[in-house]
Amino acid sequence: TGVSILNAYEFAKPEDYLKTATLIVDIGDSLSVINISNKGVPELIRVLNFGGRNITEAMSKGLNMDFFAAQQLKFNPNDEAKAIISDSISDLIR
Repeated sequence: TGVSILNAYEFAKPEDYLKTATLIVDIGDSLSVINISNKGVPELIRVLNFGGRNITEAMSKGLNMDFFAAQQLKFNPNDEAKAIISDSISDLIR
């Protein structure tokens, strides 16, 4: 969950967590979690119905390849795949 990600960051980097603003984005298979904290105080936690599977499916469709080939390409994308990835996440970053 979003809170457990912040707890893990606090445990790993306690001085940073308490002194700075922090943005953590966790992109999972089907969900993404966005966490913003400021000096140890959670300001925003959002769970989005979007994950790596959405990106892989867009690549599979856009590049006319099977899902597993698209999954492998995602780890070392060519320019065409990078453009599809960028389009896929555009709604998340505006």
